[in-house]
Amino acid sequence: MEDWAFRYLEPDTYKTIAAQLDEKRADREAYISGIIERLQAELALHCIEAEVSGRPKHIASIVNKMRRKRLSFEQLYDIRAVRVLVRHEIDCYTVLDWCTTCGSRFRANSTITSRSLKATTTARCTPR
Repeated sequence: MEDWAFRYLEPDTYKTIAAQLDEKRADREAYISGIIERLQAELALHCIEAEVSGRPKHIASIVNKMRRKRLSFEQLYDIRAVRVLVRHEIDCYTVLDWCTTCGSRFRANSTITSRSLKATTTARCTPR
């Protein structure tokens, strides 16, 4: 809904960012699904119990972030993101290691949350 409204409110900006993404939302979603499948297979191979999710950002969100942080499109690294929730901190680092060595262009970071007693690993994939 947000992208649909943005497309009509700012058609030129929408078209510019859409062209820079160089793929349709369905293609970006398919890419994320493929990464999630690869990651789930790797987690199963290492017997790591985890919740894996991911999504591509909406064009309107991309533009809002660019404006808010005064960044160019080329400076954004979180157009796609995959999140992995694991129970043990060591598993978090295993996932981070896989993300940085799997051949895809990931920028990986981790956040350890004590409230839920889960380690959260977030890997952000660059769109280029």
